[in-house]
This record gives sequence, structure tokens and C-alpha cells, in this order.
Amino acid sequence: MKDTNPITVQITINAALANVWSAWTTPQEVMHWNRPFSHWHCPVAEINLTEQGTFLLRMEAKDGSEGFDHAGQYDKILLHERIEYTTKEGRKSKILFTSDGNSTKVRETFEPDSSISFKEQRAFVDNILANFKKHVENR
Repeated sequence: MKDTNPITVQITINAALANVWSAWTTPQEVMHWNRPFSHWHCPVAEINLTEQGTFLLRMEAKDGSEGFDHAGQYDKILLHERIEYTTKEGRKSKILFTSDGNSTKVRETFEPDSSISFKEQRAFVDNILANFKKHVENR
């Protein structure tokens, strides 16, 4: 039996809120950090950041051996504060952005995929957030 409780992950980035938001929501930026492993990449990032707008993020191994589309529709957008969306599989996710002067906390809560272990999904998203932090802080 898989855990169906929401998963929450968070990270603090040493950057201003506007910079963090931009890196999270700009397709060209997303393609640089949205990968769970060093041998993966994100060759496609399509983002229509409006309520009812859609998104498509393609993540795959660089050798093409495996990959998937993370896609869905935005439900709620509050500039520099919150993004809520529903994936094409019907799972809900909420990302909160909180500024503390020169740093920004990103907190993501999402409904897990029942076919993948809770531990694997948490590690997957933790890795993506670590890549995001590194990207934002080094740009």
C-alpha cells in the first residue's frame, strides 16, 4: 500500500524573491535546473503562467533511455507568492514562495503518484530543488 498523504519539501535560496520567481517560471531558466539526476535533462519547458494556463516539462535521461512529461494546468497564481496546479493525472500541487529579505523559501506540497514510493518521490523533488538552488545562487 502506497502512502497517499501529501509530500512537502522546502529549500531556502540565497536570492531575492523576484529572482527566485523568475527562475521558477521562465521556460529557458527551468530547462537549466529541472532535473532529478545529473545524467538527466529538461529539453522542453512550455509554461503559460496564467490561471487555467497549461505547462509541459519534459524530463528525460540524456541517453534517451527513460523520461516522462510533467504536465498540467495552473489553478491559482499569486505573483511572487503562490502557484497551484493540477497535473494531467489529476494530482494537486502547491508551491509557496516566502521572502526573508535576501533569501527566499520555496515550499512545495504535492499529492504523490501512487505507483512510486513516497521515499523515491521525496528524494526526486529534493534533488530538483537542490538543482534549483544551485542554479539561482550561481547565475
